[in-house]
Amino acid sequence: MSAAPDEVEAYADDVLHGSLVAGPHVRAECRRHLRDLRPETCAEREWRYDRAAADRVLGFFPGVLTLIGEHEGEPFELRRFQRFILGRTYGFIREDGHRRFRYAYIETSRGSGKTPIAAGIALYSMLFDGPARSETYICAATREQALITFRDALGMVEQSEYLSERIPPPLGGERLERMVCPDNGAIMRSLAFHPTGRGTIGLRPFTAIIDELHEHYTGGMLESMTSGFKLNRDALCWMLTNSGVDKDSVCYHERALAIEASKGVDPRLDNRMAYVCAVDKSDDPLDERTWIKTNPALDPAGRKDRKKDTGIPGYAYLRDRKNTAVKSPARMSAFLRYNCCTWTETYGAWMSAQLWRDAADAGKDLDIAEYAGEPCWGGGDLALRRCTTAMVLVFLSHHPEYSYDVFSFFWMAGDQVGAAEKRDHREGLYTAWVDQGHLRAPAGNTIDYQDVARFLAEMGREYDVRGLAYDRRYAETLTMEFRRMDQPPRFPLIPHPQGFAAPLPSDLTDPTDPSSAGMRDAPKLYMPLSIKRAEIQLRKKRVRVAGNPVLTSHVLSAVAVPNRRLTKEAAADQAEEIRLDAASPSEHIDGAIAFVQALGYAEATARRQEPSIFLV
Repeated sequence: MSAAPDEVEAYADDVLHGSLVAGPHVRAECRRHLRDLRPETCAEREWRYDRAAADRVLGFFPGVLTLIGEHEGEPFELRRFQRFILGRTYGFIREDGHRRFRYAYIETSRGSGKTPIAAGIALYSMLFDGPARSETYICAATREQALITFRDALGMVEQSEYLSERIPPPLGGERLERMVCPDNGAIMRSLAFHPTGRGTIGLRPFTAIIDELHEHYTGGMLESMTSGFKLNRDALCWMLTNSGVDKDSVCYHERALAIEASKGVDPRLDNRMAYVCAVDKSDDPLDERTWIKTNPALDPAGRKDRKKDTGIPGYAYLRDRKNTAVKSPARMSAFLRYNCCTWTETYGAWMSAQLWRDAADAGKDLDIAEYAGEPCWGGGDLALRRCTTAMVLVFLSHHPEYSYDVFSFFWMAGDQVGAAEKRDHREGLYTAWVDQGHLRAPAGNTIDYQDVARFLAEMGREYDVRGLAYDRRYAETLTMEFRRMDQPPRFPLIPHPQGFAAPLPSDLTDPTDPSSAGMRDAPKLYMPLSIKRAEIQLRKKRVRVAGNPVLTSHVLSAVAVPNRRLTKEAAADQAEEIRLDAASPSEHIDGAIAFVQALGYAEATARRQEPSIFLV
């Protein structure tokens, strides 16, 4: 059951001598480990490396645990990087007898075995590491995510005669989220994030496993767990994650602390163990020679010999993912994050955050009052209760270096703001937007379309609105308010579907006038084309966007979804045909839709009115 006494040190040696390929932060942690072993460092920092303590946890995995799934029943043989992580974390003891590390941050690519090892850590903590009646928690952003690791642990118990004799089967139903060891009174529970902290206040964890930290919108779960550490000086928090997108998140903050700790300079970070996978700055993450830096479970032999491609996730799998990603912008961001440990700017990479910031920086001083009487083109995305209603107006730019100036406006049901913040894990954010004037939220359980109609009528009187491109969903709610008004807007509403279908000529009617004939001169707006037009204008830096954090949030939450219904013959010609979708259920893209509709409409019609160069 025991590991070679110098195995953890040997891993660090091999990484630093180049016989094992690793990224910059892993190399730094290995260098730190070797420094930490020096007698002078141990004396100065008042710790020691207890190889017996490291041996104990390293022997537990193959000696007690078995794998589940594809390799069901086989002993849990740890890979070398896993042995380094576990041996280093559990092996260092302070001179007062307590554990050195209180935090362990692990960031590796998807498929590196984070979930099984987390399940094993939870069982080790429950049976052999903690004191009597210790509490072990598996925490995640959602209940379903937390249960993945919990069920792995349960499967390991069921596969092991030794474990099943000590841990009785949990009861059915909701009790499936809890296991108990009668011998020592220890418990293991799975917990999901709750915006108010409900169910986590007052807990006294000995081991807290924060799974997929990049999915946590706030640091509430991490704070709830670690605040309970005051009652146990040996408590340990494991943070296991993929790379994410939000560099203002708790995950990126913990990552930064982990990278700083790996340098071994700041003694305040001595209680943090870090294993942060990443490629070097000079690397191309799409080059398969770099993949082992972010996928430490890969078998190096598999890169050149397909018959030896036995590691997880495997070179064949990664090549397939890469080949799909390079043909689809919507998947490139996911490949870089999940398989290359690259923090990207957006989930689906529809819009580069830098391109959008350039447009927003250029438009930060725009004032819509200066455009009175000028022509503009509108786009609207309508909602009823859950999302926001968004309206965007696009004017011809006042600046000669730009083509368009953009203004945006948003509505939410006033009585739903607090519930929406909790649902989307955006505590206080929507309220702040309302207070700052970026989001209109009249009282009510549904969006106040009377207020929307009045606003549009006012815009029509103040500016030369040439038309409003809209999707038909909830359109009747808006046009009904128009019909009730003494002075409704006089500009036409132009259908603009959000999917891959273009409107039929018979659809081109003015919803404000049921008797109107088809608007044969109106453009047939098509979402993939409008998206392309918006992308081109932003890439050329021809757009200025008036500052509105709601619009920025919506644009950077948009995912590019390819048209999967294309035939093979058509796919070659229309490979870039995309529509927009939300990155996750808690994200909103109503503003992005309205922006694309308005800019696509402006591009389709504004240029018609420009004089021909042949008539000058």
